[in-house]
Amino acid sequence: MGKMKLLAVMLAAALLAAAGLGGWILSGGEEATQASPALGIGVDADPSGNTATFLDPIDYCRSVSSGETFQVDLFIEGVDGLLAWEAYLKYDRTIIKVVDLDVIMFLAASPGSDVRDLSVDYGELYGLAATDIAQPRRPEDGSGVLARLTVEALGSGLSSLILPRKDETGDGVWDWGPSLWDADGPHLFQGDIHYAQIAVDQDCPEEAEDTDLDTILDDGDDSGIAGDNPCTRSE
Repeated sequence: MGKMKLLAVMLAAALLAAAGLGGWILSGGEEATQASPALGIGVDADPSGNTATFLDPIDYCRSVSSGETFQVDLFIEGVDGLLAWEAYLKYDRTIIKVVDLDVIMFLAASPGSDVRDLSVDYGELYGLAATDIAQPRRPEDGSGVLARLTVEALGSGLSSLILPRKDETGDGVWDWGPSLWDADGPHLFQGDIHYAQIAVDQDCPEEAEDTDLDTILDDGDDSGIAGDNPCTRSE
């Protein structure tokens, strides 16, 4: 997880340099507060009808064919004063592949915004991040699309698209995961996270079949290894 701390550092550096948000000294988000200035965040498997500042009903699964290129949305609901954000996307890279993304969406809604894409593909996880460095600051409120991802279907199967997070101390509070930044600094997201599934060369399942959100379908023996539903608090 050490390399992935770079996203928080990059966001802090960009905002400090452009906006003078003093007092933020980050090392991978340890000083982020737990309060979540938003109601929900997640992945919409079919962005039809979505705009930068409007969300159509969310689709949690989509069926596509091998070789098809399509789009999915990373969305936010009910946020106040958003200046920057970061999240990590996990999916089965043998089934689908992110080939492009556009973050000039919700953060760029206000005239004069200057949004920078700080996303990095780390291999196991895709680090998604963006910040608006405009002066004066132009915080965004409401709901909309944080990023639109272009995805290619590589082979048959069912892949989840999740935004993982962890309760590393076991106190019932998420310590690592999506972060939302406002004028007070970073906030580790504590609300609802919605994940999606992409069914390649098959129909979508009637119900979610990845209860531990590891992108590997459950096998039902509850052993706690990949493909099961572990007892540890993580998503």
